[in-house]
Amino acid sequence: MHIKYLFALMLAFGTPVLADQTKATIEDIYVDRIYVEPAVEKSCREVDVPIMAQSSGSNGGNVLMGMIVGGILGKGITGKDNGAAAGAVMGGVIAADARSKQAPQGYKRELRCGNYETTREVTKRIYSHSIVTFKADGRTYSLEFMK
Repeated sequence: MHIKYLFALMLAFGTPVLADQTKATIEDIYVDRIYVEPAVEKSCREVDVPIMAQSSGSNGGNVLMGMIVGGILGKGITGKDNGAAAGAVMGGVIAADARSKQAPQGYKRELRCGNYETTREVTKRIYSHSIVTFKADGRTYSLEFMK
């Protein structure tokens, strides 16, 4: 008796069914994006380096001359010995300070190597969207979607 049921099931499900078969394709679309990101670059560069004048520092003659001129001016302005003393001290300090300051006499080019911060462009391919394409009723359809 089981054989009859088995035979009936085979007839029912084994019969070909006529139906439209739909074939669909899915295409993933990617785009290239350019990003700017920080980077460290090891390189050598030519730079301008100041050439400083040779200074022997303050000499006694300059400081003494500054004190004498300061004392004369201090006495002349105030008319007092205290003014002369203050002028002498200020003149000596100014003369000593003037000799210690240096200004560049020129520049020379030197090669300096090191790590320098910079940026670089990086292209990355990223997912944009997908397109499913299929035929139905003799017409072709395309639909865009996001995964």
